[in-house]
Amino acid sequence: MPRSGCRAAGCLTSYRSYSGPKPAVFVCPVGSRDEWIKVLPKRWEEPREFPKEIRVCERHFEPDLIIRMEASHDGKGNIFANPCKPKLKPGAIPTLFPEEPLSVHSKERLKERRAQKAAKLEHSAYLKKQPTKRPEVHIVPPDAATDAPVDNNSTPQQKVPVQSPKPEMPAPKASQDKHGLAVRLYQY
Repeated sequence: MPRSGCRAAGCLTSYRSYSGPKPAVFVCPVGSRDEWIKVLPKRWEEPREFPKEIRVCERHFEPDLIIRMEASHDGKGNIFANPCKPKLKPGAIPTLFPEEPLSVHSKERLKERRAQKAAKLEHSAYLKKQPTKRPEVHIVPPDAATDAPVDNNSTPQQKVPVQSPKPEMPAPKASQDKHGLAVRLYQY
């Protein structure tokens, strides 16, 4: 949650996903900090864990506690009401909390989902470490397209593994690629 957003537990107005109108956010006055901490739904275990500057959005105040218009006078004695930046009346305390903070049951479900996700990630990491079985492809020049075994006395760079198909498997399919080389595909 952004630092400048509402700090009331369960309030979603400061999240990017919030699609409603952006509410005004008020900073707790210096003398009212303890009163605000008492009325705010439990989000922190102890009062000292509250942030230095407690911010709460306008959704948690009675509408009559918010000043939206200021009076101004002209030189002739006329009084006008001008819109102003929303301000709180002195002594205003947040009292409306439409969103309930996470219940104990919800917190337990959240822990379960996190544990399941961690187990799933661990399992996928294990699977990535396991070697995968892939079909072997052997490229044989057109003149050596017979089933002659490889010379085992040759150097490792010259060895081309030739493996006969398993008895229950059909014989390998031979075809030629665009360069005229015979290609055999063995599947396991």
